[in-house]
Amino acid sequence: MAVIRVTGHIGSGKSSLCKELANALGYEYHYTGGIMRQMAAEMNLSMEDFYKWLEQHPDKEEAVDYRQEDLMVKNDNLIVEGRMAPFLSCAFKTVNILLKVRPEEGAKRLQKRPENKNKTIEEIMLMVKERTAMERKRYYELYDLENHLDENDPIFKLVIDTTYMTEAEVLDYAVTWIPRLIED
Repeated sequence: MAVIRVTGHIGSGKSSLCKELANALGYEYHYTGGIMRQMAAEMNLSMEDFYKWLEQHPDKEEAVDYRQEDLMVKNDNLIVEGRMAPFLSCAFKTVNILLKVRPEEGAKRLQKRPENKNKTIEEIMLMVKERTAMERKRYYELYDLENHLDENDPIFKLVIDTTYMTEAEVLDYAVTWIPRLIED
């Protein structure tokens, strides 16, 4: 068995894929973004403001990452979604997946979320660009990682461009390749 670790561009369909993969493989699903969204809601902050707050309180993000790492050291048969998930320690066989999406399509998907329904595609694209830059800076400062979304990084065994794919097509593609990658 294995730990499937999924990261990727904002709006690329990470959560959708992870939920479906967990069902298809019978794995347990853990989601860093959910923890962060809950923390932001508890503080009455938008996600953008929460990410700015994290810049001033990096220990909070590290604590979330270390919780995830602890799970991956003690358990297999997991689907773990998170920006840093592929870069954390794991005691089991891993398959690291990076999902990417063109900015316009990612923004269209994000516009469907309740918190973004009154924003234009251009506003969402700018928000994503700024958030990605903040993340990149923060991960460099916290973990000395230059680019957590580098599709050429050999840590990623599967890179899927979801721009022109349905959720079902992304799932089928992943389910086809994961067993082969586990066997490698």
